[in-house]
Amino acid sequence: MNKALILSCVLAFALGSGSAAAFSDNFDSYATGPLSVVSGGVWTTYLGTSTDALVTDQGLSVPNAMYQDGIDAPDVVAYWADLFAGSNTGALSYDFLVHEEGEDDIETYVLVGSGNAGALDINYSSAIGAFILDYGDSLGSATLHIWDIDGPVGGGDYGIAEMATGLALDVWHHVELRAAITVPDRTANAADDADGQFEVWLNAVQVLGPTNFGLDDPLGWNATEVYSLNAGGGNPEQNDYTLLDNFEAVPEPGFMLIAGLAVVALLRRKK
Repeated sequence: MNKALILSCVLAFALGSGSAAAFSDNFDSYATGPLSVVSGGVWTTYLGTSTDALVTDQGLSVPNAMYQDGIDAPDVVAYWADLFAGSNTGALSYDFLVHEEGEDDIETYVLVGSGNAGALDINYSSAIGAFILDYGDSLGSATLHIWDIDGPVGGGDYGIAEMATGLALDVWHHVELRAAITVPDRTANAADDADGQFEVWLNAVQVLGPTNFGLDDPLGWNATEVYSLNAGGGNPEQNDYTLLDNFEAVPEPGFMLIAGLAVVALLRRKK
């Protein structure tokens, strides 16, 4: 089969496919209260000892959402099957809302990567990155950053990149991270080489182009961690909070760029 035909077939499949979600949670089936308790273990506290997040009736989906604040600094994780186990592509999406009463008193992190459900932890050296909501000086508005947790290891070194600023407070925003494995065998690839690329979309606008990442953990892309901290700012903590809703992790998303990246891996396998 020639490369042009392979490309056409893969693009057609990717654009037409709609794989079932590996993980999906809009929090609406839970009672309000401590997340790890009311979710029945779908979410757990990091290491089993961190402060729990809350479920609150302020969701974008009706009625509920996850509530994060800088005073209690919650830290929770959720796990699912490796999105790349039977696919070269995958995506994580969610909605967020930032509320401020002080000056940059809260930062919320949404980490994407590998995690060990038995140990209730995250392998930070094999993480794609962490979104940071409302990082740095942004009085009266919110920002969106992404942090390369493991630095140059794993084929990427993008530090803490600012993707969007001036985001309206008390308004829901939608984030999508789309990723593709671009090597024949990521577990055999050198640890300091890229295994794939990802991109980020905010409110249907691309805010980060194709960026290298490493994924050397055999558990693959199977976890997200959400945590917050009091970042200081010009005032003491004043009841700032972040709401998160509609988490979804999906293999084989039907996106043109991701389909193209999957073709690269397929063609390399054919050699």
